[in-house]
Amino acid sequence: MDATLDRSLLRTVPMFQGLDDAALDEVLRMAERRRVRRGETVFRQGDPARAFYVLVEGRLKVTQVTPEGQQVVVRFIGPREMFGCVVVSGGQRYPGTATATVDSVAVAWPQATT
Repeated sequence: MDATLDRSLLRTVPMFQGLDDAALDEVLRMAERRRVRRGETVFRQGDPARAFYVLVEGRLKVTQVTPEGQQVVVRFIGPREMFGCVVVSGGQRYPGTATATVDSVAVAWPQATT
């Protein structure tokens, strides 16, 4: 990934707006790029939340299974959108399943372990 392009991408994400180049480079250093094929899940409902993401390209859908067992679409995720942010609060589980509807690329920031 080209650093300038990555900084440009991060500057469009509200969480990272206002950071200078050095801070953005540090954020990018901690990031992991992940390719997600159509139909592949990024995480499943109930999985321990271990990372949060920004979608770089593609499209994902987030679904939840209701207590009655019905699967409902909660939202669609497009490029430059954050998802899986429950990890920020620590010790949480993903409330839904994120699945690629087309081949996609996401950037992940794993939860720090101590």
